[in-house]
Amino acid sequence: MFGYSRADMARYIVDNRANTMKNPNGYWRGKPITADDYLNARMIADPMSILDCDIPVDGSVALVLTSTERARDLAQKPALLTGFSAGTHPAPYGMPMTLEDIWTGCEQVGQRLWEATGMGPGDLDTAQVYDGFSPFVFLWLEGLGVVPRGDGLAFLRDGEASLTGRLPCNTGGGALGEGRLHGMTQLAEAVIQVTDRGGERQVQGASVSIAAISNGLTKATGFIF
Repeated sequence: MFGYSRADMARYIVDNRANTMKNPNGYWRGKPITADDYLNARMIADPMSILDCDIPVDGSVALVLTSTERARDLAQKPALLTGFSAGTHPAPYGMPMTLEDIWTGCEQVGQRLWEATGMGPGDLDTAQVYDGFSPFVFLWLEGLGVVPRGDGLAFLRDGEASLTGRLPCNTGGGALGEGRLHGMTQLAEAVIQVTDRGGERQVQGASVSIAAISNGLTKATGFIF
């Protein structure tokens, strides 16, 4: 539709694995990959290879919620939840999803989130977006309004989502690298970034982070920390 090829995704996959290498909890920590590794990976359903699919893991995440007043008195720097939104766009005709459905659903979550918080894509310092399959990353970026429809893969291809890029994405490796915890991977990393606990992968000056969960359809959610 937009003239891309699998090679255009290689930069993001390699950058994402590099982020994972800086995450002590990363499943693929210690196992770097190259663009050639990605392009020659075992095909699952063309153009999706095994490296475009997340890795299921056993793990857990706990987020402690309290009032702002109490959080300010705690020893650990708090992450303030600015707002959240939930999607209600269903997949029609019993189909799991289509490209158009994902776009529409992600846009709905994004629009509701910006309305709820009074913020916009330009306020973000990092983006932790669901990546059960790699295309969800650029589809969320498009749906949230970071880039227009069709420009998301170019954003990844040009390194704008790397740790030193315009909007670092999935800074801990996401579900592709750290492991699939059904959205908790993204939530935890968003909190880590805004509380300056990212260590090697910390984005300097990161004060606003988004976590976008699921595929954009009903029950997809967005959070701003």
